[in-house]
Amino acid sequence: MNIHHKPTYEERISAALNNTATPLARKGDLIKILSAALKAVDPQSVVRNNLWQIGGELRVGPNAFRLTPKSRFVTAALGKAAPAMLTGAIHQLGDYYGEGLCICKHLDSTDNPFPGTRYILGNHPVPGAGSLRAGEALKSLVIGLGEEDIVLLLLSGGGSALATLPASGITLEEMQQLTVTLLHAGADIHEINTVRKHLDLLKGGGLARLAYPARVVTLVLSDVVGNNLEVIASGPSYPDPSTFADALEIVERAAKHGVIPARIRHHLERGCRGELPETLKPIEPDAQRSFNTIIASNVNASAAAVAQAKALGFTAETVTNELTGDARAAGAQIASMVKTRGDLNKPFLLVWGGETTVVVKGRGKGGRNQELALGAVKELSGVPNILLISLATDGEDGPTDAAGALVTGDTLNRALVKGLNPESYLRENDAYAFFEGIGDILRTGHTGTNVNDLIFVFGF
Repeated sequence: MNIHHKPTYEERISAALNNTATPLARKGDLIKILSAALKAVDPQSVVRNNLWQIGGELRVGPNAFRLTPKSRFVTAALGKAAPAMLTGAIHQLGDYYGEGLCICKHLDSTDNPFPGTRYILGNHPVPGAGSLRAGEALKSLVIGLGEEDIVLLLLSGGGSALATLPASGITLEEMQQLTVTLLHAGADIHEINTVRKHLDLLKGGGLARLAYPARVVTLVLSDVVGNNLEVIASGPSYPDPSTFADALEIVERAAKHGVIPARIRHHLERGCRGELPETLKPIEPDAQRSFNTIIASNVNASAAAVAQAKALGFTAETVTNELTGDARAAGAQIASMVKTRGDLNKPFLLVWGGETTVVVKGRGKGGRNQELALGAVKELSGVPNILLISLATDGEDGPTDAAGALVTGDTLNRALVKGLNPESYLRENDAYAFFEGIGDILRTGHTGTNVNDLIFVFGF
């Protein structure tokens, strides 16, 4: 592909499926169904559908705001979908667009920079030097605004790591060590963000505090099960119900899986004693000046896949959008359920959405989608005409270049012929090497969107 051409979702899915080793039935339909899921949560489109400038009024989701001649207007896009969300906003704002900041994980040749906008690459999933630069820039953007001013925040998953502003006395290196320990402990996104919110001046409503008395208006592309606004990107503009005590309890549980820096533990203990201010709560004036709207989520993606499948003649349904828990166990459970469903007329599609976790005990490489798929291999063995595809909607499954993997009833036999025992690879958390070895890794490249994971099970 031409590097100056941004691949469509159909092109990404087609290339990913064409590069797998397993022969696929109705491949054209598979491409249409998977790409429909991604198109439904296209960041640029969903922003444009929720942002309007009419005369002197700005309409953001269900809210309307008057802009006076004295109003200053700034835009901050934060998260994996930031470039596309910002493009959608600029299209809608026209001349009203002024100063802007885009904090993202990737910026490629098709993401054209806009005048008046600063672009910063943060780090993910572990915050780094780029994340620290981004945090400082975000603070500088909103500090000193007045009550007639507006901050438009375009928020998507990954924002919690991509921008950080550690509390006084805590270093970036200590935040990095803590993040690694939490990930190795299998902490879910809710737990990780609860801890971050009590160590970072941007999170847990911190951005709303920094911007006060300006109005902070946020459009959110959700990557969190249940779409809890206080969890998405650690809720920079939303009140936080969690406490220092909650954060300390999570850290103490994770301590057996790695190092907890002493100053982080001390900071949380001080907060528990009331020596430090809590995160933003709903009754505070800062919270009353902040407005948040979810514009797309995993629910929209799965619904679009189901609708497309039905249009193509499949029996189709979403089983749940709240899949959580251990990835390998979830894979085995999904495979087992599919085998026992006797009410499905072929062709069929079942969709699960959510975010599982991986407890890292081995030295291998992979992500939760690949580990889920590996967990399904044994259970699906010998089952004819079934295809499981586990897909990270952002195209990045864990610290790998894969979006996920696919499994059929023949996967186990093909693996054993090559000397690949799935149980051994599970023990080492090495799902990437397993699926790479049999040629069934899915690589879409980063998609520009991010609404958690989707697991598709097709019956033909």
